[in-house]
Amino acid sequence: MLGLIYILIAILAALFWIDSLHAREAATKTAKLKCNTHQLQFLDQTVALTSIGIRWTQQGIRLRRAYRFDYSLEGVGREQGEITMIGSRFESIDIAQLERVKDITPL
Repeated sequence: MLGLIYILIAILAALFWIDSLHAREAATKTAKLKCNTHQLQFLDQTVALTSIGIRWTQQGIRLRRAYRFDYSLEGVGREQGEITMIGSRFESIDIAQLERVKDITPL
């Protein structure tokens, strides 16, 4: 019986790990797309998990993950943004320099 519990825990851990990989991949793609849309440089080509929690949705309980990423405005400096995912779906993005981006007109 104890062996069955260990197997169940291992399966749940593997499912959590696979779900986390899918969510991180989706967050990376979405952050890159949003940076390109706002003419920002998406630095390091990756995101880093900052928090994880539970959120109730119409589909039931989902994991809510927040990721940090770095971007650059005009190739100078390094700023941090945050993207929030519900499961593997995009929820929100916080880019602090977005107001400055709106004021820039391309040459």
